[in-house]
Amino acid sequence: MPGGAHLDPEITRWMTRARELGATMPDLGSSDILAWRRAERELSDAVAVEFVAEPTAGCRVDDVVAGSVRMRRYRPFSVDDRLPTQLFLHGGGFAFGSADEVVNDRIIRQRAIDTGVQFFSLDYRLAPEHRFPAALDDAVVAFGWLLDHADELGIDIDRVGVGGVSAGGGIAAGLTLRLRDLALPGPRHQLLEVPAVTMTPSGSSLDLYARGFGLEDLDLLRELYLGDGASDGAVSELYASPVDHPDLSGLPRTLVMTAQFDPLRDAGELFASRLAAAGTDAAAVRGIGQVHGSSALTARVAGARRWQVVAANELRSRLAAVPSPQVPLDAVPLSARVVS
Repeated sequence: MPGGAHLDPEITRWMTRARELGATMPDLGSSDILAWRRAERELSDAVAVEFVAEPTAGCRVDDVVAGSVRMRRYRPFSVDDRLPTQLFLHGGGFAFGSADEVVNDRIIRQRAIDTGVQFFSLDYRLAPEHRFPAALDDAVVAFGWLLDHADELGIDIDRVGVGGVSAGGGIAAGLTLRLRDLALPGPRHQLLEVPAVTMTPSGSSLDLYARGFGLEDLDLLRELYLGDGASDGAVSELYASPVDHPDLSGLPRTLVMTAQFDPLRDAGELFASRLAAAGTDAAAVRGIGQVHGSSALTARVAGARRWQVVAANELRSRLAAVPSPQVPLDAVPLSARVVS
């Protein structure tokens, strides 16, 4: 296998199980996007029940509506009236996924319990019915609404961040840039996990891992998201590809978490490098032996559990600003590269 490491056998089992279950779902890849999306959700939930650990107790979950968008709130039990808070954006290739998916619910619920951070998981609009910049617009609305309603939502307005996985990581990065460029209050922290920070991935990771590692539909997803073009005269296409934005200065502390066997790896690490070069407190950590999406496999994969520990420690120390167990990155072993 290229890259000097091997997949955890449980990751291989996860991919095999997804193929087995997917073979029984004829609507996967359907020309009817709604049927395809329903099948993707059914597959995602079925696999997550087997491979993602159930969260422990200690968190209240409810839904809130912010204008035209809905968010699922995860508020850890706390004696504090105001909590550090993150706006979270789920993955799914811009066309799939939901705040209600089992994988997102279990990971974010446990993360809230582990960190003391309150999360608002945004159910943003999906392509191709709602192409770029619809999801970004939803994120802008949601972030502003959280700040405007901080008192009633129990949000510590000085400790608000954004985060996202895959497509959601790209939207989160675009959101932070968009808010800065509009001179609007922005997040104090970014946690971007296997983020899609470019619409045109490149580098050796794309060449090595574009096939056989669970992310084969990049070109199709880009077409669904952008269509024939994203420019609308108001929002630059650069917000869809944050790594290409010419000015990455003045942004908050950012941790980019990449997976070794992921075609998006090099773009994510380049984004961290460009942030650092622009003066941002930025770091990139690479999950050795991980593929795109395997960081959620906390019921089966030790590396996924370590990934979640690193993410939780980052949020505790950088967003919640409370002491966090400091696990040396070389002992995790999650880091092949750190930029800061």
